[in-house]
Amino acid sequence: VPVTLRTAEPVQADGVEALIRQLATANGVTVLEEGGFLVLQGPILEDGVIQEPRNLYIVQLEHARAPMLAATLSALFGGAIPTGNVGLQPTQTLSQQLQTLEQQTLGGVGAGLQQQGFDFQVGAGELQGEVQIVPDQLTNTLLVRARVNDWTIIEQAIQALDLRPLQVVIEVVIAEVATTDELNLGVSFLTSQVDSETGAFTEARLPALPGQDPSSFRLRFFRLGNLNVDATLAALSVQGDVRILSRPIIQVQNNQEARILVGSQVPFVQVSQVSDFGGVNEVVQYRDVGTSLNILPTINESGYVNLLLTQEVSSVTDEIQFDAPVISTREATTQILARSGQTVVIGGLVEQQTAKQRSGIPFLMDIPLLGHLFSSTRE
Repeated sequence: VPVTLRTAEPVQADGVEALIRQLATANGVTVLEEGGFLVLQGPILEDGVIQEPRNLYIVQLEHARAPMLAATLSALFGGAIPTGNVGLQPTQTLSQQLQTLEQQTLGGVGAGLQQQGFDFQVGAGELQGEVQIVPDQLTNTLLVRARVNDWTIIEQAIQALDLRPLQVVIEVVIAEVATTDELNLGVSFLTSQVDSETGAFTEARLPALPGQDPSSFRLRFFRLGNLNVDATLAALSVQGDVRILSRPIIQVQNNQEARILVGSQVPFVQVSQVSDFGGVNEVVQYRDVGTSLNILPTINESGYVNLLLTQEVSSVTDEIQFDAPVISTREATTQILARSGQTVVIGGLVEQQTAKQRSGIPFLMDIPLLGHLFSSTRE
């Protein structure tokens, strides 16, 4: 079939071949060389119907992450069948799929084009032809090869998923409370003044230490549904029963986990070997010890936040096993629903510690045999 090519500007003789190849590729026509001639081969017939050429679409995502969105599109349109060395195995979990994809997706658009991505076979979902989606993690871009009709459907899905995520600001107070006799008496006296009809605390006073103004511990009309934690902790802190470990303010996106750790890293000898020359080779592993809080929020449009909370309190004990100290761990996991501005309290992770404290007159308390006459020991 004769074809006439017209250009706006004259084309040199050595540039005609490149122009023909460019136009043929853009229209889905294959260019072959036979005996010094260029042979143009049209689209392959499938079931008697000429298939439209596949175009390349480059989508710069604003909020969604390219690997995760590519996996979502794969599941949406009937699953991806891996080709070559890359692809998500159907038997893998989502986390394993994303990990495999992250390891195989190299930086740069060029590297992404060289590797196979997601190939949707003809008839998968509502797609009419073969579609290939390659995520580029470095530029957070999706490279899509699809026919025009299929691209319209895929574009609608991308626009619906590439939304600005909701965020929540969480203020956390991590406090350590020493349950002394004075504290227990104060809490017992306070809770005994709850109004049975309104569910509110009437005016009450916690017991004060000698020499302190009792009015500094006054608590007025606290309701059980909206407990003012700041005032409660302030009252206990005056007695010396509360130590604020940390008070971070963290902002986290919807369905993204945030972690707060207040503590230290303790080294443990994992492997110890004696070399042929008498030296000792050790492999040291560090573990976080202290108070940690993991938060996974799910935000809805009505102003409520579904919180998945995991709190862990760990400490190193004096017990030694296998040449390493034993770690005491207390953990609580819960899922709660809270509205904006509401306070949530997690407590009850109790640890019993016994310590001895010796005090007395300097120098005299250290005299052998007679030192106990000038000192006292408290356990």
